[in-house]
Amino acid sequence: MYLAVAGHYEASPILDQAYYIQSYIQPYTRAQSYLVGVALAYVWDEHEKLLFICTRYSTFKAWLRRFQVWLLALGAAGVCLADVFGTYGLYQHYPSEWSAAQNATYISLSRLGWALGLSVLAFLCFSNQLPVVNTVLSWSPFETLGKLTYAAYVIHPLILTPMSYCSTEPIRFSSSWFASSFTTYLVCATSVALVLWLLVDKPAANLLAAGLGRLGLSSGAASG
Repeated sequence: MYLAVAGHYEASPILDQAYYIQSYIQPYTRAQSYLVGVALAYVWDEHEKLLFICTRYSTFKAWLRRFQVWLLALGAAGVCLADVFGTYGLYQHYPSEWSAAQNATYISLSRLGWALGLSVLAFLCFSNQLPVVNTVLSWSPFETLGKLTYAAYVIHPLILTPMSYCSTEPIRFSSSWFASSFTTYLVCATSVALVLWLLVDKPAANLLAAGLGRLGLSSGAASG
């Protein structure tokens, strides 16, 4: 929050290059997500003890607890959706009409909100509190799709940058330009991700599974 206010940043790495260089890509401003992930791992490791305490001392009825679960899940999903679509108004005018408070709030809380919302949904699925959601998200094709999506996310800047710099014509923004560019980048990033998954991820997972098997340890997680 302090960095966002002191730097007078706009909550867009596209509209504000200073924000992109000094904050957006810096690891210390992204530490929130990792810290929340560590906290989720600890809470999950201790969840049986926590559930025992809650079950023993809670006075809420079963239907009320179920209502709370869904309320918590919808709230977490709402936070994640707000993070994704929250900057819609930021890009409707140039220069942006967002106030300094709006920019600082989104910059400082968006990653924290995303990590917390995702952690809540993950915990509820892990503990089988959302069986329908868990069944859908556990569908086996999503496992491969998730790996391809993450790989495409990691490598897409390496594709966008040279393709953009190789252009010899000024970019004329239009709906057709956005559609064709998005499709081109999506196909290229997904193709590279598929190659990486087949030649790097899968062989590494198989080697890890074989190594754990030789040690007499479970290899189910690695072979996935």
